[in-house]
Amino acid sequence: MSFTCREQVGSAGDWVEKTHVPTDGETWQRRWLDSTPIRTEPVPAEKRDGLRWAIIVDVEGKSDIIELPAIVLDLEAGCEVLRFHRWVFVRKPMKHTNPKSNAVPLQKALQEFVEALRSIPTFDESRALMVHCGDFDAKMLMKAWEECAQYSNFCDALSFDLPDLFQKWCNVKDLVFNAVVRTTSNEEEQEALAEKMDGMNRLASFLQVPRPENSNLTLHHLGMYDTDSREALLLIIVYYCKL
Repeated sequence: MSFTCREQVGSAGDWVEKTHVPTDGETWQRRWLDSTPIRTEPVPAEKRDGLRWAIIVDVEGKSDIIELPAIVLDLEAGCEVLRFHRWVFVRKPMKHTNPKSNAVPLQKALQEFVEALRSIPTFDESRALMVHCGDFDAKMLMKAWEECAQYSNFCDALSFDLPDLFQKWCNVKDLVFNAVVRTTSNEEEQEALAEKMDGMNRLASFLQVPRPENSNLTLHHLGMYDTDSREALLLIIVYYCKL
């Protein structure tokens, strides 16, 4: 048995159709968590500016977070140290529900995300930076935190000030654009460059990020694989663009 749902995604609120079977969520989640990490190497200290951990996040959903995936890179060691993923229940009542869903409430997803970060040996929030493609994900996370903060048991369980971490992030689109526009002072050329880098897929094409046929990097608007794409973007920027 399979069913089709329509989902509103991204800052523009585009509607996309997704066809799946009841156990798809757990299957895709496990496949992604167990996938082979992108090959990395240590980032030189002069390029890290004191940072050690890059927390790459791509949330899915328009008004509510429905998927929370993250990859944590140890830039000093040059390796992935964590993959985290939770499907999230929406708050509004649904006409149809999936009894086999492994989705959790937003409060629990954020709580477990915090615990996963804290489980990283020697993790230090002051040396960590969230990485997004655009500002939408950061705003959604801060909104989610504010909604959950009304629950005292949620706030009391935290031992470090996560909102500070949520409020500092790197927008890879801005990072690339600000570096590239320095190559020209012509406004028309700057506008043309901005158009070429508008959106994650266009930015990946502009930076010539390898996207082999049948690669998961081509699965747009599925948060876990969008997170893979952002990881690839960040590594291209750090290692090859010399921004």
